[in-house]
Amino acid sequence: GANASNEKFLNQYIGKRDINVVKSGPKDNEIVALSGATITSKAVTEATNRAVKIAGELKGGGKL
Repeated sequence: GANASNEKFLNQYIGKRDINVVKSGPKDNEIVALSGATITSKAVTEATNRAVKIAGELKGGGKL
């Protein structure tokens, strides 16, 4: 999980919504899990998805 702040990992999230974690071959709304840190990858992804949802709600129900 130490690489969760790695720029290459974090850049996968840019422009995506309702993100899912996969081990390889990501599609539109998927990111590749960190090697050996699937739980961390899923936790970061869940937090990101929740933050985007809350931001949209605070914006007045609109999507970001």
